[in-house]
Amino acid sequence: MTLWNDIKYAFRQLRKSPGFTCAAILTLSLGIGGVTAMFGLLHTVFLRPLPYQTLDRLVMGRCTFSGRINV
Repeated sequence: MTLWNDIKYAFRQLRKSPGFTCAAILTLSLGIGGVTAMFGLLHTVFLRPLPYQTLDRLVMGRCTFSGRINV
């Protein structure tokens, strides 16, 4: 019963100050949206497996430069 009274009190307080309520809702929505977008990006780039049938045949090439050119 105490939780229900706390929830009713919170809604009454939020109804009294609409500016604070709008700022709180905007902040929460931007935060949740940002975290969702970042997770979606990281999932796409790092967590999802590559779309290849034979992953054991993938090769990575690398070229190094010693910093010296003989002309």
